[in-house]
Amino acid sequence: MHGYTVEEMRRLTVMDLSAEVGETAKAVQEKMENVPFRWHRRKDGSIFPAEITSRHFELRGRSLRISALRDITERKMAENALLESRKLLGHVLNSIPQAVFWKDPGSVYLGCNEVFARDAGLGDPTGVVGKTDFELPWPPGAARAYVADDLEVASQGKAKERIVEQVQKASGQTIWVETTKKPLTDEAGRVFGVLGVYTDITRRKLYEEKIENSLREKEVLLKEVHHRVKNNLQILSSLINLQAKTLDGKAETGAFLVMQNRVRSISLVHESLYRSPDLSAVGMRDYLPNLAKQIAAAYGETAKNIRLDIDVDDIALGVDKGIPLGLLATELVTNALKHAFPPGTQGAVLVALKQTPSGFLLVVEDNGAGLPDGFDINASDTLGVQLLSALAAQLHGELRISGNKTTRFEVEFPQ
Repeated sequence: MHGYTVEEMRRLTVMDLSAEVGETAKAVQEKMENVPFRWHRRKDGSIFPAEITSRHFELRGRSLRISALRDITERKMAENALLESRKLLGHVLNSIPQAVFWKDPGSVYLGCNEVFARDAGLGDPTGVVGKTDFELPWPPGAARAYVADDLEVASQGKAKERIVEQVQKASGQTIWVETTKKPLTDEAGRVFGVLGVYTDITRRKLYEEKIENSLREKEVLLKEVHHRVKNNLQILSSLINLQAKTLDGKAETGAFLVMQNRVRSISLVHESLYRSPDLSAVGMRDYLPNLAKQIAAAYGETAKNIRLDIDVDDIALGVDKGIPLGLLATELVTNALKHAFPPGTQGAVLVALKQTPSGFLLVVEDNGAGLPDGFDINASDTLGVQLLSALAAQLHGELRISGNKTTRFEVEFPQ
């Protein structure tokens, strides 16, 4: 082990074998029974750690010592590697900006990083190890809550992830954190502890509150804008109605009524928006039935025998699609009520808006008198037909007309 022959060894003392610097022979003798290992020097000058078991005894009046030595170089290398690994792990944990801790199933701390130690009122993670939360300087009530939460994770073996909550530091400061706690399990699946990680999100919560307050202010402002636009459009509708009452001719009055319905369709969009929790979209399931009923009410006696059938999916559209869609429906329902049914006859008008794989389909269908013979939408130059084509184009949609026993207008447009 030391590189000597037996004869050479017999001429040496323990001081010749020791690599400890500055020690006397007496000190070496005293340590041999108390120190688990010493550094020894080989004949070639190399040094190695030796584990020593040594006992003193008396034999025939002589004071003797028997020692057993073992070269523990590999073990010391493994110990040093483990120590370096622990140092590296500690450095990594202390470099993490989040607080990290781990406990045994009884909620006793096995370790933590410096961030957690500071929150717990201790500067050094070693001061946390071996303690429970009741032994740390948490504010009253905090320790009880932390222990109960960790015991729940350990007993149920179920993680709690990304829990946003308020906690108190040892200083008494309340902070917002996002916490994840997971049970630690061995290869057999047995829980031997709890790992916890939390991030201080107090600043983020403050920013979120500011953003939410700002959004609420903007929502109030936007609702007020839609409300005022709706009121102005209603005033315009009332003015049109007053002007229509001054006219004697039925054609002129009908034209004003059509104009009034168009204004109402736009007004109803803004009314739906300021009443809706979503200020960016109009709920068609409420909007189209209300629109059809208002148009029917405007025609009074003419429409009293006409049944409105409504079939609208739960669809929400933005203003850019809601207004042209509303105008399209207004034109089609108005045309059906005005032209499809002779006075005194009964009938039905279907208004439907359905979701399709690629977008939406608006249908207005009546079972009235049908289209005039030879009717060609592409050859028609009336304002109503031009308006229908323009509105369908604004939706990037296609206008289709079919007629047999019923007259059916379809506009399919992309989502």
